[in-house]
Amino acid sequence: MTLKPYITTLLLILMSAGIGWELKSSQLTPSPKPYSFADAIQKVSPYVVNIYTYRKTNSTRHINKTQENTLKNLGSGVIIENGYILTNKHLIVNANKIVVILDNQTRAEANLIGSDLTTDLAVLQIPSDTTPKNKINTSNTVNTGDIALAIGSPYGLKQSATMGIISAIGRDNIGLNQYENFIQTDAAINPGNSGGALIDFKGNLIGINSAIFSNSGGSQGIGFSIPINDALYVMQEIIQYGTVKRGYLGINAHEVTPETSKALELSVTEGLLVFEIDDMSPAQRAGIKAGDVIVKINREEVTTSKKARKMISKLTPLSEIQIIGVRGNQSFQVNVTIDQLEDMGHTKTYY
Repeated sequence: MTLKPYITTLLLILMSAGIGWELKSSQLTPSPKPYSFADAIQKVSPYVVNIYTYRKTNSTRHINKTQENTLKNLGSGVIIENGYILTNKHLIVNANKIVVILDNQTRAEANLIGSDLTTDLAVLQIPSDTTPKNKINTSNTVNTGDIALAIGSPYGLKQSATMGIISAIGRDNIGLNQYENFIQTDAAINPGNSGGALIDFKGNLIGINSAIFSNSGGSQGIGFSIPINDALYVMQEIIQYGTVKRGYLGINAHEVTPETSKALELSVTEGLLVFEIDDMSPAQRAGIKAGDVIVKINREEVTTSKKARKMISKLTPLSEIQIIGVRGNQSFQVNVTIDQLEDMGHTKTYY
């Protein structure tokens, strides 16, 4: 009997064990450069600013009544290009002076270009020679589960960064703004973060931080950010017109589902069921009634209220649109001349 086969087998076992230990040891060895988001944060930080707003108040420190500027709000903003800054409208309401402090500690007094109540956005401008030369990088590619970083000045702590994930996209019907299409994130957003940046792990701007759900006033893992494409549209409108020109039909409607269709004995299973018509609105003038189902606007099918709201808001005021709907078992078609939302003064659910 020879021992050679047994010796060969033993050597193979020992070699395998050695290879396994080598692999295991390499896995346990820490990387010389742990994974970090420092590059992404450093890339964006020069664009994120602190915003101080002041309001004149009566001074009681002097015999003669005088007025002095009192700090009213502290928040954040994001430089986009050419000195234009996006921030939240609620930060600058009734402010008579707005001061911006950049990452390099440069101070500048900002001019208010305009604001939009329905999205809670405002556009400021400071001298462009004080700001980064290049436009900030942006991205509209956002998916649930992506890494998200929030940068701002919570509680006055300048250039603070927090990390989380994208919890959801397309959030609406929250009751914060009339037009809602929020990115939801669990990256900590606290008072002072409003108007700051939400970025991806590459350092691309994906949103403007706007609000939180909280019982305490601090972060509870539910923060909301306005998608950057929506914010840039508002900014461009404000720069060009001083306001955002939105179309207005004057309906409150919700999507038809198979369940609601069956329960209400509707003749269609898709579309928008009209619940309310605003008085003196384009919809009322065109003869649209509560209980009607709108199935097409300008020959494009509408199956969700979010889609309809977006379509109508992008229409040019005073333009004429075609609506196809169903009333009972009969279809109908009407032409409607759209009003401008801002002229109606609504902050409710009509669109």
